[in-house]
Amino acid sequence: MTIPLQYSTEKPTPEQIKASYGFVALIAEQIPEIGSLMQQAVDGQWTADQFSLKLANTTWWKNTPDPLRQWTVKNIADPASAAQEMKAGAQSIYNTMIELGIPTDIGITNKATVDDRLAQLWLQSKLQGLDDSGTRSFLFREIAKPRNNIMNPGGRYGQLINSMYTMAADYGYGSQNLEHEIYTYANEIMLGGARAEPEAFKSKLINYAASKYAPFADRLRGGETVMDIARPYMEAYAQTLELNQNDVALNDGLMQKALQGNGQQAQTVWQFQQELRKDARYGYTNGARKEAASTLQAIGRAFGMVG
Repeated sequence: MTIPLQYSTEKPTPEQIKASYGFVALIAEQIPEIGSLMQQAVDGQWTADQFSLKLANTTWWKNTPDPLRQWTVKNIADPASAAQEMKAGAQSIYNTMIELGIPTDIGITNKATVDDRLAQLWLQSKLQGLDDSGTRSFLFREIAKPRNNIMNPGGRYGQLINSMYTMAADYGYGSQNLEHEIYTYANEIMLGGARAEPEAFKSKLINYAASKYAPFADRLRGGETVMDIARPYMEAYAQTLELNQNDVALNDGLMQKALQGNGQQAQTVWQFQQELRKDARYGYTNGARKEAASTLQAIGRAFGMVG
């Protein structure tokens, strides 16, 4: 095997080599062993055969699957094709990062540097022989995870986080460490290739809700959320006290008392309405005034005061 490193009689500079063999220079940046070998070739003005022999004797070459070795050689031999493949590869990395919700410029301000990093990320994924899922995991691990939480993420990352916040609200879960818990679960999914759903988090919420709202444990384990169960109570709350339903919160004391009951049996919606009529706020409602007027009329009729 011969790798056509076409050096002139004049000693080339590293910049010249990078310009002529951008791909092999990029590999050298990622694989120290090849970088060292390439520098020796420059310093010693090796022939192509010398470089070929040394390359074939490296640990990287011996431990690399043959298809990847042949692919590497092909692209070193044809730098123009390598440049095009790197450009397309960098674009695919860009598209994947956008899909995942990983900002392509995170930690970088210079566009040229962004482009370089995209090319390097593509090369790293190629040299590791990563499939689509592996590449997704690799990108998140390399770019997003070291920076902890990406605030207001988009893409798949953002979808996961938003869905878990919604899920927590639906099950009435309000841990003080909620943000940390959600990002921890989301990060695990992203590190796994971003294909899974937050089932482990959902199971945790169901177990929490079934314990807190024991009278409804069977319904919760059967697929309903706490909000599904609470909605008729919230409607009754709003109607009885003449409030905007959006102002009725799940964590309201009366709501919690109704849903938790005595631990074995919750209040029915009708019983809940009777409790609401004992609330001081009920006396200021139109419903209470009508009831009072109706009662006075009934009393008046009973005593012959009203015809």
